Amino acid sequence: MEGNLQSLLDGVITPWTGPKDTDVNLLYGTQHDWPTYDLTKQQKLTGVVKEVSSRGKPPVIKLEVEKNLLTIVIAPPARMEFRGLSNDMLKPGITANVVAYPSKQIKDELRAETITIGRTTTELR
Repeated sequence: MEGNLQSLLDGVITPWTGPKDTDVNLLYGTQHDWPTYDLTKQQKLTGVVKEVSSRGKPPVIKLEVEKNLLTIVIAPPARMEFRGLSNDMLKPGITANVVAYPSKQIKDELRAETITIGRTTTELR
């Protein structure tokens, strides 16, 4: 909970103050909503994390898989931390396994459903 409060103070989490009858993804934007990914083409990838941008909109990692650099959209830091994946665990140079879905619009971009680092698997959705 402490990390969530810090994320809120850092501006990573924006509290929802809008009407309750709409469901607009303010964090990722419409080009990164789940419907823009091909959910029929689940991919299991293993690669080396080259870059982490957890404060971006959307938060992403760059994962090198078989000499290809892929952009993997991940969950907000507060959600990952709450589910057991700290920023210290997700850093360049580590090997990560992801279950992800390819973007229908953006080449070499996928959205991760789970990420495994070492023996720790974290649900991101």
